[in-house]
Amino acid sequence: MKNETIRKLLAINDTFYSKHALAFDRTRRAPWPGFERVLATIKSETEAKAETEAKAETEAKAETEAKAEAETTGERDPNAKQSIAPTPVPRILDVGCGNGRFAHAAFDHFPAAHYLGLDASASLLLAAEAALQAKVAAGQAILKHANVVDACAWSTATGNDYFDLIVLFGLLHHIPSFAARLTLIERAADRLAPRGVLALSFWAFDARRAVPLAALDAALDAAASDIDANDLEPGDVLLPWDVGGAYRYCHLADDREIDRVADALVTSHKLRSLDRFRSDGRSGDANTYLLFAKTRDTGLSDPDETESIAGSVL
Repeated sequence: MKNETIRKLLAINDTFYSKHALAFDRTRRAPWPGFERVLATIKSETEAKAETEAKAETEAKAETEAKAEAETTGERDPNAKQSIAPTPVPRILDVGCGNGRFAHAAFDHFPAAHYLGLDASASLLLAAEAALQAKVAAGQAILKHANVVDACAWSTATGNDYFDLIVLFGLLHHIPSFAARLTLIERAADRLAPRGVLALSFWAFDARRAVPLAALDAALDAAASDIDANDLEPGDVLLPWDVGGAYRYCHLADDREIDRVADALVTSHKLRSLDRFRSDGRSGDANTYLLFAKTRDTGLSDPDETESIAGSVL
């Protein structure tokens, strides 16, 4: 897909959320059931990381003390205290945070967590700031306006930080082109701390609600100008909003596309697959979740030197 087409499709959603953010916020506050399973996984991973670090610290300390005691008394103090694993305090990056609905669930599980939320909608960020007022005031929650598809905007927003949990929830269906989606996911994967968890969701919306591909030209004419429908990819549609004439660009990812993403993260980024499940919605399968972990021995990459296997996008 051409960058020009990507920008125009993103503009459709920018217009939609600038006009309908308040209505969207009112109907999108409850946490998704799938959040609980994701947070249980990150809790397990962060606790395992803390225990491993505490064990290594204990062993190193014991070795040092043993050498010192051998030089003096030749004995080791049997009452020497062992290090206790500290309570995990994860660093969380929420890409496409919207009104902060995931942040609430995250802070319920990790009250002392440090949270960074990024979103392209200034209106939804205002809603998130109001909802997370106490955490923002305490310096635990930071919210930034950013077009995360843009490489420079991503780098500026995330700095040189690494995170224990990175989530892309309710976002990927709004990113035009497989290459751009994979590039964004890869950028997120490159910001994982050792044993950090990357969690993705793919929305399986009801395609019957969408504007059919054959009729997309007419719908696009109402939403944006000069978009080449021939440049769209299978699964690219417009979803109508409750208010007449309002559309959102959305992409319906099938299982093959989701498999391609999973394969890329495991083979090219050496992530460990943790879980894949479906949850949410009335039917209990509205979202497909993928969870991956960065292995302990995988080195941290330089954010300025990473190169996407999907190619150069924006």
